[in-house]
Amino acid sequence: MHSTIRLGTVPYLNAMPLTLPIEKKEIHSKFEYNIIKAPPSRLAHMIHIADLDVALLSVVEPMKERRLRVIDGMSINSNGPTLSVQIFHKGDPSQIKKLGLDFESKTSNILGQIILSEKYGIRPETVMVRDPDKKTLDKVDAFISIGDKTFKLLNSDMEHFDLGETWKEITGLPVVFAVWVMPPHFRDRDIIDVLRRSSSMGLQMLDQIIPRISRTRGIPMEVLTQYFHKNVHFTLGTEEKKGVAKMFELAHKIDLLPPARKLEYFFG
Repeated sequence: MHSTIRLGTVPYLNAMPLTLPIEKKEIHSKFEYNIIKAPPSRLAHMIHIADLDVALLSVVEPMKERRLRVIDGMSINSNGPTLSVQIFHKGDPSQIKKLGLDFESKTSNILGQIILSEKYGIRPETVMVRDPDKKTLDKVDAFISIGDKTFKLLNSDMEHFDLGETWKEITGLPVVFAVWVMPPHFRDRDIIDVLRRSSSMGLQMLDQIIPRISRTRGIPMEVLTQYFHKNVHFTLGTEEKKGVAKMFELAHKIDLLPPARKLEYFFG
């Protein structure tokens, strides 16, 4: 095993509490940590080609790649509105013919298609879009947006609905977006312990860092406070795992994922 662990995470606000203490070197470990930030789609590729040792991946990746193991107890999830994961659309959602998928996303692209199928009974054509804005709706009927850019899009006059909120209405379950994943040859308990301690410490630091995030990213403090304390959650327990299983079931139903299987959760 390397003396330096290559840790992949997403460059979004919702991952900050999980990794900030590691970045600030406030967590003692026998390893050094090289933190690599990239969109979910890129992180998935990097762990598959062994460019990462542990990564915060879309929850769909360990479903598709059987050798990957999920570290238990931690995730990025929502038990209702997310704020940062939306479908922006024009007109009646039931009339969406062409859907723009977020180029950076994995989970949310599948989630959006599940919701359109389950709630509206539609299977629109899909295309990838980068950096969507209002003009994107000249080319598609709707598009999915994830991450920090969504906060700015919410200030527009585009119609939209929240994927986490709609998922909750349909299933009654939380939606899990990302989980910590390790390949099978990484079994060192220290890595898991570091991730858990970093998550715990990061959550305690939130109220200290929200003002700085507000200044640097131009997002109102009240929005950030609501987001971190009400919209995004970081556990992976029984209800979250039920949500994962339901997503896999419904994704397979519309041929977006292979048949559902029981994930391997690694305790350390």
